[in-house]
Amino acid sequence: ILTRSHCQKGCDTPTYTLCNLPRVLLCGHIYCTSCLQSIQFDSVIKCPECELTLPEGGVYGLQEDSRIIGLIYTAKVNKMKRLVSWWFKGFLNNVCKVTFILMPAISFHRKDAQMSQLTNLEAQFSTTQMELCSIQERMKALETAMQIAREVRRVPFLEQYCTLDKVLETLQAPVDVQSFNMNCLNLGSGLRYTTLSLIFLYVVFPLFLVTFWVVVTHIVNPCHFYIHYVAEKEENEILSKKIKQFCYRDECNFTFEDTVKTGSTIFGKWKDGLWCRASVVEIFQRSCVEAVKVCPVRELARIRLFFIDYGYMKTFIIQSDETTESSLKMLNNHLRKVDGEVRVELSHFSPQAIRCSLKDLVPHNPTKGWSKEAKVEFRRVVGTSAVELWPLSQDRDTLLVDLRKTSVGQSSDVPFSVREYLVLIAVARFYCPLTPDRKPLKYYPPVYPKINTEFSAVVCHINDPADFYISVVDNMEFLLLSSKLQDYYNTTTVTGHDDLSIYCPVIGQACVARNDDKLWYRAQVTGHPEARKVEVLNVDFGDKTVLSVSDLKKIKDEFFALPSKAIQCCLSDVIPLDGKTWSEACTNRFISLAHHKLCTVVVTGNVCVCVCEYHVSPPVDEPAIWDPPIELGSDQDAQGSTEQDDKLQPQLKLPAQLEDLKVRVCHINSPSSFYIQLTQLDSQLRRIFELMKQECSVMEPQDVVWKADMYCAAHINNVWERGQLCSDVTSSSTAEVRRCDYGNKVKLHVNNLRPLPSFLIGSLALECTLTDIRPAGGQSGWTATACDLLSYYLTGASAVMTIKTPTDERPVPVTLFCSNKIGRFVSVADFLVSEGLALRERKVRYPLPSPVAFPSLVFPPIPPKPATRIIMSVEKIKTELYQPPELPCLGHIQLNVSAIGEDGLIYVRTQNAGSQLLQLRERIQQSMKTLPRQKPYTWKSVLGCSILGPDMLWHRGQLLEVQGGHVKVQYVDCGLVEDIPVVHVYPMLLCEDIPQLCVPCQLHGVSPVGGRWQRDAVALMREMLQNRCVEMQVMELPSDPRGPATVEFLLDGLSLSRILCHHKHVSRSQTGQSVMSPVPFLDNWDIDTKVLYEGWLMLGPFIQPNLPKEGEQFPVRVKHLCTPNETFLWADLTFCSWFLGAPCLAEYSDGNYYRAKLIKITSVDPVRILVQHVDFGSDDTLLRQMPAELLQFPSRAVKVKVAGFKATSTSENESVLPYSPTWSVKAAMAMIDLLHSSITASVVAQEPELMVLLYNEDGELVHLPLVHSGLAEPE
Repeated sequence: ILTRSHCQKGCDTPTYTLCNLPRVLLCGHIYCTSCLQSIQFDSVIKCPECELTLPEGGVYGLQEDSRIIGLIYTAKVNKMKRLVSWWFKGFLNNVCKVTFILMPAISFHRKDAQMSQLTNLEAQFSTTQMELCSIQERMKALETAMQIAREVRRVPFLEQYCTLDKVLETLQAPVDVQSFNMNCLNLGSGLRYTTLSLIFLYVVFPLFLVTFWVVVTHIVNPCHFYIHYVAEKEENEILSKKIKQFCYRDECNFTFEDTVKTGSTIFGKWKDGLWCRASVVEIFQRSCVEAVKVCPVRELARIRLFFIDYGYMKTFIIQSDETTESSLKMLNNHLRKVDGEVRVELSHFSPQAIRCSLKDLVPHNPTKGWSKEAKVEFRRVVGTSAVELWPLSQDRDTLLVDLRKTSVGQSSDVPFSVREYLVLIAVARFYCPLTPDRKPLKYYPPVYPKINTEFSAVVCHINDPADFYISVVDNMEFLLLSSKLQDYYNTTTVTGHDDLSIYCPVIGQACVARNDDKLWYRAQVTGHPEARKVEVLNVDFGDKTVLSVSDLKKIKDEFFALPSKAIQCCLSDVIPLDGKTWSEACTNRFISLAHHKLCTVVVTGNVCVCVCEYHVSPPVDEPAIWDPPIELGSDQDAQGSTEQDDKLQPQLKLPAQLEDLKVRVCHINSPSSFYIQLTQLDSQLRRIFELMKQECSVMEPQDVVWKADMYCAAHINNVWERGQLCSDVTSSSTAEVRRCDYGNKVKLHVNNLRPLPSFLIGSLALECTLTDIRPAGGQSGWTATACDLLSYYLTGASAVMTIKTPTDERPVPVTLFCSNKIGRFVSVADFLVSEGLALRERKVRYPLPSPVAFPSLVFPPIPPKPATRIIMSVEKIKTELYQPPELPCLGHIQLNVSAIGEDGLIYVRTQNAGSQLLQLRERIQQSMKTLPRQKPYTWKSVLGCSILGPDMLWHRGQLLEVQGGHVKVQYVDCGLVEDIPVVHVYPMLLCEDIPQLCVPCQLHGVSPVGGRWQRDAVALMREMLQNRCVEMQVMELPSDPRGPATVEFLLDGLSLSRILCHHKHVSRSQTGQSVMSPVPFLDNWDIDTKVLYEGWLMLGPFIQPNLPKEGEQFPVRVKHLCTPNETFLWADLTFCSWFLGAPCLAEYSDGNYYRAKLIKITSVDPVRILVQHVDFGSDDTLLRQMPAELLQFPSRAVKVKVAGFKATSTSENESVLPYSPTWSVKAAMAMIDLLHSSITASVVAQEPELMVLLYNEDGELVHLPLVHSGLAEPE
């Protein structure tokens, strides 16, 4: 800031123009051009301190001071009052430019001093706050108007809920720059306008909105480093030149009479030829062990300096073995003193190094501190180039910042955060302090069932039989909680709100976690296994998962309402065989029996966990061999199995029946090598294990030379099994053994092997291979993906097997079928082919030799074949399309919708075509009484065809696409498209003289969002149109008779296009025209009155209840809710007469009839009459005449409006009620929860509509929680 001391010749308030700019002398003083010209004499300017000769060019050859020019520019900007119109385009860029020029001129310490001056002068700015408030009010009004305009533009029907005139008036109002009095800033303050502009800039634009370009000069660690402002580079150079000039003076050399003090400022040589200011930190004197505060130069041994302009710390050692003169010379080579004159000259320059720290960053391992890797990575990232500094806050003399640097070599120039980078590479983490007086919220413990009481539960997670979790069934609250959890956090993730992110999870912290299934669950942090990974416990299911920190979110308080769902349990009265740990076999068997299954549980104790007894079948007395329950067959099967049980069968013998054998897959190597067990031999397997246990448990280890293919008894998982050695046992004492009854291989110590008795030698596991398939991709072997997928789905599964060719060679070729999720048996070979992991085996055709053409050739013998192969030639056939449908005429017509395609085409039939379809089906079934013989056809030339549908009836169809063993066809008489096996299609036209009965249609004037129809849009149209008789207006007929007609559908007078536009499935094109519903022909009823009972009479209105006087409270029950402030109540009172419609009986969905009243006639053909249940308030469309004697009972449900509150504005992403868009779905659900308790009502008004106030059990208004949570606002 310029004061009188700068301009000596009476220039108190210099006026700067382009011809009168501030200029800098070589001595560092600043003068305006006019003052310099006045004191110039013979090219010499006498400065208060020195006389300097001007360079060529005179005064105008001096360098201008850019800092003061920036201040001048700021004053001009403020005079133009640009601050009040910051919302105009380009203003923020100008402010940033001004800030970029101004910020280097002052440090953060200067800013604090100016802010303190502003506080002292606050009393003199009497009108500043008022002007600032008026500016902020104007800004807020504009923001509100702009938001309303955006919402109306996005959703046009919201126009009726706002006053557009006021919005337009606010947006179009001109900005009167003279209406804001900015002179109040300098009235009597004594400060220049430029200073006030800068301070006002800090007030309006906080510090964190301003960024700086800096260079990191020195790094101690990521929380302790020093920076230089790039904008102060010129000032640094001037300071460096001054220091260099001072150091070359003799007055700055140390002498023997000089002393050095701690905290004093001296000059130190940082690099060759670079002298810098330094502060003395530590002094060591000769013959002294500890540091001293004052030391003579002659006794100086070691000195430690801090370079205040760079942040660097350096130690200088003075050699003591040299002479006094040489030591003094060496000292002056590295250090120079600062006398009083020099100190005054340099006092104008503040320390150039600013100490900074990366905010909220701590070492990855706090106990070990900052690692060397962290310092190296930080130094490598920032380097020596300029980086962007974002000041976040200040801690004493340290700035808490974040550094941003543009990626080098990347296509995008978006800068990345250095803090986030250090956290990402796991050398640092964010610090998240916990408030000591506030403990983190925790979940309520689960509700334990009563002891000795049976209840149903699902086992949700199993660790072992002594540690598993169950969840009680029939708890709908948890389903609602899960639904709310998914809706809230999925919406938060899409909108990108970061206020729920967790950076430093703490063990025991409650949170919400997203698992691999992309669903959100309530969880609790239990550990930190590795960098940026956490282990969480799912409190509602009991399983633990390791997730990334980015998959965690803060949990809202409302999701703490329900206790943890998972109850930790252990099986009672059972312990492991060794008394310590459960074996893996026991745990796996327990998982197969109970995991995710409904069980009956009895709690036998409740100490720290629930000890449960499961009502299951008694387990077999085998510790590690588990068998599924044997299915009960006929008496003959039982007798046969008894006979087999009597005779031991150690070796597998294939049964006589080789088809549909029930097997269990026990081990899988690949689709060409897997092992199965016949379930009919389960009893034999049990007997063999019993004999193994009896024979081998008493044997002692023996010295046996184990050779390959020898049978042995192997002790595996505490169970004796039969095994066969795969190779000779060497000196390693480790043998590889194949389990004879399972097929897999294990490695055991020879001490776990015993000689196998001869009567037990054999194997009950059969090695098999899948036929008719080969590995995909042209490889000779199966991929690891195919093997792992097959092992995942089939290991331990029950299956049905057919042996193709009985042979003694292994593996045996078989076909294998397993049941899928819906219970259908699926071929495993077809499953691998459908997954793209296998291909069909090519059929080898052997050429037939011709003895006549080649009499001298001797052909090798042809391999034997089980049967004669007949190779059928492909028959070429061509069919035409069926005749095109008869198109309807332009105008309104009623049609039946038969199907809706995935491409958005709607297929309709006239009412006459419906009767023709019945006759056509009878004619087709009579002509197709037998199945035609299947032949291989060339389907490429087939268009029209016959289809054997799922109803086992023949239909007319059109072939669309051939997909291997399936074809895609379309039923031409209804429009439905299906994928069916090729064996159900026959290339023949049926009743080709009859044209297609369904007409394809497309909606008029709309196009699907994204250019293609989405599944939810097609599903919505199917729900509204399919199998319904609707009214349609034909807008345009196609030029191609097979093309779609352009139509518009009307559903109860409402356009289908408008419904789809409301749900944002389609967008209306510019050519789209609104279609008006025709005048309903209500007078043309064709009602047969002959069937009416003569005694039925037109009944009078229902009797309405007599409500208490206004102000009196009475108990009520809410039976139906339309909106949060519109409900139907029950009240046990006397009733009064109030006509709303004709009384009737209406059938509800439960099959019972209830009293109702007629509301309106919604359609005539088909007849649909809307009624309202007078005792419940809900609507329905079924109508019955009510007996007259029921009319004497008054209706109980009373429609009321709840007073005291109204709907608030909803955000664009919030779900609203479709019939009342002013209310959100969240508000309606919250109101339903509030109405579950005992409610009393008080009548407020009866005209023009009945209005009441509802109170809860405590006598408080029911709607107050809605108002407090922001879901409603007071009326």
